[in-house]
Order: sequence, then C-alpha cells, then structure tokens
Amino acid sequence: MTHEFWHLFDKFLAQQAEASAADSLLDDVDAETFASLSSRKFTGTKIPMSTVRYRYQVSESAFGQWLQFVDCLGNFAQFSNDFFDWHHDSIHGITTHISSESKRRAPGESIPT
Repeated sequence: MTHEFWHLFDKFLAQQAEASAADSLLDDVDAETFASLSSRKFTGTKIPMSTVRYRYQVSESAFGQWLQFVDCLGNFAQFSNDFFDWHHDSIHGITTHISSESKRRAPGESIPT
C-alpha cells in the first residue's frame, strides 16, 4: 500500500506545474487570477511540510492552517517578485499583475525601460 504522503506529493507538484504553465500563457493578470495562480505557484513548499506532518503526526486541522499560511505566503512572495522585478519583466515581455494593472490604469502609456 502506498503511503498517503505520495498522494499529497503528486497533488502539490501537479498544482504547482499547472499554475506555472497557466501563468506563462497569460496576457492579462487581474487580482482574482493573481491570487489564484500565485498561491498555487508556491505549492511545492507544501511537499516538505507534508513530510513534517507525517513525521510528527500533526493534526489535520493544524496542517490545514499551515497550508493556508503557505497560500498567503505564496501570494506575498509573487507580489514582491512582481513589484521589485518590474523592470526585468518589462524588458523580457513577462506579463505580471503589476504590469497588467499599469495598463488598466494608464492605457496607452508605456512603462519606462
């Protein structure tokens, strides 16, 4: 019988890969899309957390709270990356939430490069 950890491993790895692939295809990133994808792009962090859960027999409730924390941390990390790397992203044509908001709020204006 396969340990339950491997189910979580497969699930979290697939979620991160799918979110990263979907993010790379976006031409516009609104707040809802950003929140959904950015947290899932960070999902790989949940894999080592799952090992800790089973190693130390962490309760389902506490584990769920840690997973929610990882989602929030993923949103923060991605926003920070988008905010501080806007110049790099602009040069390389990478669409981010920051660049999408800029286009919505100031249509026709370019971002300085």
